[in-house]
Amino acid sequence: MPPIRTALLPEQNTGHVCFAQDRTCLLGVDSEEIHRMFEKDVLPVIGDLFVMDVRKGHIMLVIDKLLARAFLI
Repeated sequence: MPPIRTALLPEQNTGHVCFAQDRTCLLGVDSEEIHRMFEKDVLPVIGDLFVMDVRKGHIMLVIDKLLARAFLI
């Protein structure tokens, strides 16, 4: 896998870049489960967007996806 290139300004990075950079900050929690959920639920919706372009509607899409799955269980 090629190295992930980051932008000079943090808000110009995509969700994929930010997630790759911040994977190690989850100490004392089940980080594997959080990574799995993030890759399954969040990155498909906002992973290719620049951080500065993420809006409330994008976050609501992620939440709606989680809620829909919760009601199916």
